[in-house]
Amino acid sequence: MLILVISDFVQCRWEDAKLVLMRDNFFSELVYFDKSQLSLAAASRLAEYCSSPAFTPEAVYHCSVAAAGICQWVRALHSYVQKHDRIQPVMNQLDVVEHEMKQVLTDCNWVVFTRIVNHRLQ
Repeated sequence: MLILVISDFVQCRWEDAKLVLMRDNFFSELVYFDKSQLSLAAASRLAEYCSSPAFTPEAVYHCSVAAAGICQWVRALHSYVQKHDRIQPVMNQLDVVEHEMKQVLTDCNWVVFTRIVNHRLQ
C-alpha cells in the first residue's frame, strides 16, 4: 500500500496505513494538501495507480465506501497534476508578459505625468 506523506509516496504496511487514516487531522490534510508541490516521483506513482482499471471509485466501492472516496481524491489529484504540467509553461510565460506589461505601463504613466506637468508649467 502507498500513502501520500507531505509530497511523496512511501511504501508501508496496512498497519501503518491504518494509523495514518485514524489521525484526527487526516481529512484536513487531504483538503489542504498543496498539490502544486507534488514531486515528480509521486506524480509518476499516481499515474501508475490511476492507470489501473482496478483503481476506480466504482471498483474500490465494493471493498470500502471510505476507500472509494479516497480513490476519487487520488484520481482528482492525478488529473490536476496532468493539467498542471501542461499549463505550467503557459503560466510561466504569462508571468513574464505581465511583468513586461507592468514595466510598459509604468513607463507610459511616467510619460503622461511628465507631459501633464510640462503642460501646466507652460
